[in-house]
Amino acid sequence: MRIRHLSDKKYTITGEKGLVYLVDLEANGGKGSCTCPDFKFNIKNKYKKGLHVQPCKHILYVLGHLVWNKLNKN
Repeated sequence: MRIRHLSDKKYTITGEKGLVYLVDLEANGGKGSCTCPDFKFNIKNKYKKGLHVQPCKHILYVLGHLVWNKLNKN
């Protein structure tokens, strides 16, 4: 997957099959949002119901990328 930083906490991520999704890390009270089908049809509804749910793989990938870069700064 390839990540592109757009603005403060918004990224695009190119997923499998070349599909591009928008990840917004500030949305949903800091839980994030993504335009992928898994988020739109499953996770978003669970967030609205107040359920605890793991974010989609695209949000996790962006967060992991940011943490990795921060830990490995020279």
